[in-house]
Amino acid sequence: MVDHYEFGVSMTPCRQALLDLVFFYEDGKDRYVIVPFASGIMPHYDNVETFTIRGLEATANWQPVPELSLFTGVTLLDTDPSDLPYAPDVTVSAGMNWRFLERFKLSLDASYVSSAHVGSQIRKVNTDNSTTVDSSFLINGKISYALDLKGAACKANIFLAGENLLDTDYEYQSGYPMPGINCMVGIQISL
Repeated sequence: MVDHYEFGVSMTPCRQALLDLVFFYEDGKDRYVIVPFASGIMPHYDNVETFTIRGLEATANWQPVPELSLFTGVTLLDTDPSDLPYAPDVTVSAGMNWRFLERFKLSLDASYVSSAHVGSQIRKVNTDNSTTVDSSFLINGKISYALDLKGAACKANIFLAGENLLDTDYEYQSGYPMPGINCMVGIQISL
């Protein structure tokens, strides 16, 4: 069970900009863990673990001209226990969408995720979670072209997308590397 509380402020300093600031707090209990063999009792699951997460999330969106929009955001977490899995201290993202030459759209985004504890050790009662993954920085991109479907009841775009464009070595779980640079080509149809 998790009790989640948040307080946020949103402001538009001008028509082209939107700023958000959110503070949040999570109080979790009854998180199931494996209780190892002890005192003649077989290993079993038990709802005993508790945790808290205090966080801050700030985002900014800016559209200086109708053809261009920019965004950025940061999330900061403070957890107890400090080795709570999959809860990086810092996450930062930024990106842009740019429409050009009437039918083209270019989208780029970048993200940084700080190192984080991972693994199943935390699922054992009273056990430290010493398994971590390193921080990572990724860049992804997509270029699309809007097809001219005169009289059609749908819209269609063809696209070329690339992920992990810097060919970064990273993983979300220790020992399971994520793919290097990869691309895909496709068509998106909206009815």
